[in-house]
Amino acid sequence: MRFDFFTRERERALKVLYVCQEYPARTQTFVVNEAAAVASSGNDVFLYSLRGADEGLSSERVVHLNASVSKFERIVAMLLVPKALANRRVRTRFLSEGFSAARMIRQAYAVWHAVVLSRILRNLGTRDLAVHVHFLGRALDVSAYLADLGVPSRVWTATTHAADASVPPSAKRTLDIVRLVDGVFAASEAVGRALFLSTEVRPSGIVHCGIIPRGSQDTSIASGTFKIVTVGRLVRKKGVDVAIRAATVLKDRGLVFKWSIIGAGPLESELRAQASDAGVGEFFEWHGSLPHSKVLSTVAASQVFVLPSVRSPDGDIDGIPVALMEAMTLGVPVVSSYLSGIPELVKDGETGRTVDPGDHVGLAQAIMDLQDPSTRDILKGEAKRFVDEQFNQYREAEKLVSWWMNWS
Repeated sequence: MRFDFFTRERERALKVLYVCQEYPARTQTFVVNEAAAVASSGNDVFLYSLRGADEGLSSERVVHLNASVSKFERIVAMLLVPKALANRRVRTRFLSEGFSAARMIRQAYAVWHAVVLSRILRNLGTRDLAVHVHFLGRALDVSAYLADLGVPSRVWTATTHAADASVPPSAKRTLDIVRLVDGVFAASEAVGRALFLSTEVRPSGIVHCGIIPRGSQDTSIASGTFKIVTVGRLVRKKGVDVAIRAATVLKDRGLVFKWSIIGAGPLESELRAQASDAGVGEFFEWHGSLPHSKVLSTVAASQVFVLPSVRSPDGDIDGIPVALMEAMTLGVPVVSSYLSGIPELVKDGETGRTVDPGDHVGLAQAIMDLQDPSTRDILKGEAKRFVDEQFNQYREAEKLVSWWMNWS
């Protein structure tokens, strides 16, 4: 387990470790963007994911550590879990999580990952890390065990996004998690308020999951077909069922359109059936998961980006979806829901359109309004200026770097 660039003498401001629940290039491109932005200011950045591909983001400054872990190393780490549990701090944390089979399995899984990661870091000789975690979940458990195993860190922080702050298994559990870290950041003002209501802990700051500004695209209608696109996992909170109901209204009003759905998830079969049963199946194209470059090109070729987010029955909710930001920086008008942190990004009538969550008629009307090229031009121009300035990933990453550097 060795990386050649560590053998070269280099002066870096920080060494930063991101611990992720899932390899971020799959569904969480904002983590990749943030890591790359942190690295761009001269810091060494490492990514370790609990689940995902062994091949990941890797460059001179950003390294996906999972790529260095062989099957043999995984087996060795498994054999070392009992030894890790003999550590008093590890054992205390492990037992504090309760004695149900599910919880003990989850915690054993976290200890195993902590052992794997500690061996990687010790072999690399990496010390004095800034450790950062997105979402208050399993990745945070792993980083806690990492500290218990004696891996030194300069500072330990986390970013909370939405449901992980507002709909925890219990307020006490979330409060215990928040107290573990030196600082907790919120991805939006709305998430910060939710965190305070849940735990009475105020965030250390607001750090948006921003985007890297891109060139604006021409959204004129060349083919005579109005192109709509939605990007997101096919789960309840993305509101694709609302989009399908809106499509029936668009059909009844005579709009000639094609609606691209990019993303995969557990509801795909149900949503396809809903569209077919509603008589609008022919208007939808289901692309599944696509490479990020293909996602961007499909969005750029569309006249409007739609994300009708809702609160799911289990309380899950979007924060500020990065997919909206990416559409805005590409110069594609957006329509979304007045929900959670979305109004901080999509200001109705200024940087896009928002409707009440679940209002499929209002959603259809907002889409119809954007048939007018002059309306699209006004919204997309202001939206691009706003997102490029206020949600610029380099600026947001600098907030984190500055906080880490000043921590003592």
